[in-house]
Amino acid sequence: MSLKEARAKRDEARRLLANGIDPAAAKRQAFIEATIGAATTFKLVADEYIEKMEREGKKTVPIKKSRWFRDLLDRDIGHRPVSEITPHELLNALRKVERKGHHETAQRLRAFAGRVFHYAIVTMRAQENPADLLRGALTAPQVKHHAAILEPSSLASCCAQSWAISGNPRR
Repeated sequence: MSLKEARAKRDEARRLLANGIDPAAAKRQAFIEATIGAATTFKLVADEYIEKMEREGKKTVPIKKSRWFRDLLDRDIGHRPVSEITPHELLNALRKVERKGHHETAQRLRAFAGRVFHYAIVTMRAQENPADLLRGALTAPQVKHHAAILEPSSLASCCAQSWAISGNPRR
């Protein structure tokens, strides 16, 4: 540290004292805030949320899907502090998935992000949920209706055909 820098720090400390602020306490507070900020990235909060799901006894499929959603968002917002993520950033990440034609995935991804942000709010690491503001911003997926089998005799023939194709010995 040069003499000029040392004098500047001394002057800053004197200014803080003149305003009734302890410079050492201010430095400790800044360090604590920086440490908390580094530990509250979206990815770390999402990991903690997924661990909570595991402790609550959720099935493996939703947990696996949640990890997949976390990985999809990781490149765009995973490194950002959860309290600083804006709706525009989240929308940009969701639109990347939507542009590939995966409308249902984009909707579910927004819902997952909303759950992570809600968890961050409950654990006092964020003030607002940007995913809530994005409801209706994504393209709704096309609903596909499938024909239903209404007669029991048709169901029996359908099952017999699928068993014959799969090689299932039960007939």
